[in-house]
Amino acid sequence: MRRFSWRLQRVLEITDQRERVLRAELFVLAHEIARVRHEIVTRQMIVRTILDELGRQSLAVRLGEQTIVLACAAAEERILAGLRARQAALEAERAAKTERFLQVRSMRRALEHLREKAYAKYRQAMTAREQTEFDEVAHIAFARRLRPRAAGTLLSPR
Repeated sequence: MRRFSWRLQRVLEITDQRERVLRAELFVLAHEIARVRHEIVTRQMIVRTILDELGRQSLAVRLGEQTIVLACAAAEERILAGLRARQAALEAERAAKTERFLQVRSMRRALEHLREKAYAKYRQAMTAREQTEFDEVAHIAFARRLRPRAAGTLLSPR
């Protein structure tokens, strides 16, 4: 019996490889987005803590430090704006990669479905071929069993 071979097997393998690569890239993007979010939250918490500490100080001490703290807070706000922009860009990239991943996964599933149908057709053809061979062997065996009797009746003198 010949082995099952499917002409689109290489396409399926490449599609499967692309899906694995895209999944890994999505994983990396998710980690980067989480890191940026964590940095944003950490910086926001630091600014709030400093402003709360400044608010708890007496008026005389607060007036001296307020300009420095507010200048630092404004600088932190610019950094936070950059981080938010980076987060938005990463999320847009993740959305695009997710769309591409879903397309590739859909293509892989369709190819697997086609492969399963081709394999079922192959199995059906092989089963029919085996049955034909078994029938042929049975006919030959029956003919061999019948032949000596027929030959014997022709040679006997009556």
